[in-house]
Amino acid sequence: MKLVLPMLLLAPLCCGAQVLTLDAAVALAVKENRGVQLSAIDLAKAGEVVAQARTRRLPKIEANVLAGQTLVPMEFAIPMGALGVFAATGPIPAHNATVTTPRTFSGLVNLSMAQPLTQLVKVGLATRDARVGEELARETLHEQQRNTVLRVKDTYYQVAQAQAQISGAKASLAYLIELSALVDRQFAEQTVLQSDVLTMKGQVLQQQYQVLVLENALASSKETLNHLLGRDLRTDFAVEEQPVPGADDLDLAAARANAIAQRSEIRMAGLQTKKADIEIRRQRAEYLPDISVQLSYLSLSHVSFVPKQSVSAALLLQWQPFDWGLTRHKIAELEGGSRQAALSVEDARQRVDLDVNATFRSLTESRAQLATQAAIQETEREKLRVLTHQYQQQAVLLADLLRQQAAVAQASNQYQQALARLWSATAGFDHAIGRD
Repeated sequence: MKLVLPMLLLAPLCCGAQVLTLDAAVALAVKENRGVQLSAIDLAKAGEVVAQARTRRLPKIEANVLAGQTLVPMEFAIPMGALGVFAATGPIPAHNATVTTPRTFSGLVNLSMAQPLTQLVKVGLATRDARVGEELARETLHEQQRNTVLRVKDTYYQVAQAQAQISGAKASLAYLIELSALVDRQFAEQTVLQSDVLTMKGQVLQQQYQVLVLENALASSKETLNHLLGRDLRTDFAVEEQPVPGADDLDLAAARANAIAQRSEIRMAGLQTKKADIEIRRQRAEYLPDISVQLSYLSLSHVSFVPKQSVSAALLLQWQPFDWGLTRHKIAELEGGSRQAALSVEDARQRVDLDVNATFRSLTESRAQLATQAAIQETEREKLRVLTHQYQQQAVLLADLLRQQAAVAQASNQYQQALARLWSATAGFDHAIGRD
């Protein structure tokens, strides 16, 4: 009987499940991932902060209304002659007078509108600071999206690796089952020992256990990917078999330059420096007095003697000329923060360079490892083919054939691991240079 050698790279297992492409997974994660959605909400909130800062440029309108009844009568004493002394009439009033407002329902209405003048400088700086905060939130969202894409790709490759490993493991299981049946027939013909039969049964059980372990790992990876995509963990799907990444010639210097131009960390560090400088200018603006143009309206009802209505326009000045060095010390503190932010820009550049260099080396190592594992896998398969033929001719022992079959399975597993590492290294390098 001719044994069929196991094909260790088969099509995806979940033929009945919907196939999820890598591009579709990335697009879904960018839209539905909860971490991305949280960052998007932070960006929207930062936009509202900018809108809040802009409203401070407009006039401030206040209305105060007081209505009630006095508990005791209100009395206004007018001394004799308080309104003047005239030759024709004499003093007005001619004698001391008292005007009494009885206890009755009365009200007070005070309306005011103040337009800031010198405060517009502070408002402008506050608005600029809020806009920088909005830009930081936008960069944070972009970085969250990029990190999510990287995690989705890594998990997607894990699912693809698990699918391929299960395909190989099931093919090996089918081979062992067929070989076990052959050994059973040979035992019936009394050409092999019972220990060979037991050995084959143990090999079949061991391979079935290995398939179970791989299927559990696949289920866990699928749940992780579903979580990253923001959907039900139980959603079933299959992934596409991933081709070997192309071995394009890479220019490390160009990759570094691209990373410096694209990475969010560097832009965020620059924005932090800009924000620190604006904070210093805002604190220095505290030396300016607050001057506003104010229009007020006052109305009193059911109160005798005093005017019923009053309208006034005025300049309102608020200033604290002496703060005992408080503003000066705050400025010194903020200047220290500005120097820290400037240092963080250069540090971010170096960290990006380190990341690009490390991922580039990892990528080159992964490619070399995959080529090595591919050669080893091909060699072990050929050995198994030869030993299978020799066993059918009863030229080798069953133990030799089983050892070689295990070597083929191990070589296949190592090849799949090397391929997954190459996929992850490629995704990591793309992430490092800022390429989505």
